[in-house]
Amino acid sequence: MLLGVALTVGIGLIGPAMAMWSDAIFIWEKVTTGNLTGNVLFTKVYAEDNTLPHGEGWGTISTRIDYEDGKKDHKITIDIDREKNKTNWVLNSKIENQGSIPVRFLLPTVMADNVLDVEYDLPNKVIDPGKKGLDPGDAVEGQIRIKLNNDVPGTYQFQIEVKCIQWNAYNDDPWWWKDTLHIYGTVVVEEPPELPEAS
Repeated sequence: MLLGVALTVGIGLIGPAMAMWSDAIFIWEKVTTGNLTGNVLFTKVYAEDNTLPHGEGWGTISTRIDYEDGKKDHKITIDIDREKNKTNWVLNSKIENQGSIPVRFLLPTVMADNVLDVEYDLPNKVIDPGKKGLDPGDAVEGQIRIKLNNDVPGTYQFQIEVKCIQWNAYNDDPWWWKDTLHIYGTVVVEEPPELPEAS
């Protein structure tokens, strides 16, 4: 009888002991990081309607969007050929976030020959720290304003650097995800046409 009780108690203790040794929690989770590199890009560039007056002889504006450093649509090239006394041009560009996390933009950096005043403006909502910036799938328009300050014939150049950074970056440290878009421009001031000689 005593042996039967001991055997019953022993078998009864095996169950909890096995349960104790085989207790485990397994969590299978897939972690996906954000996808941004090469996915914030220019999708459009065009001159404002009133930038070139109607009629002949005001010159031309040509624009194109190209690859840069192997990244699709990361560069805009603007070529302005000025013939008459035009001194101001306004163009718009569109930037789209085709990545998977929001981005914001740092203040654009402009370098230009001394005879040019060049500005590039983006809305504050995509620049200010603490704001969500540009969501995946959304686009924002920036405006390029170019002013020529003299009439000396020649070729003048400018460059705009547009840096974007992941939306939650609180400073410009190197470990945050970043990318850079560029706008390159040339303004050619033509020689004035020769006046016919008086007879």
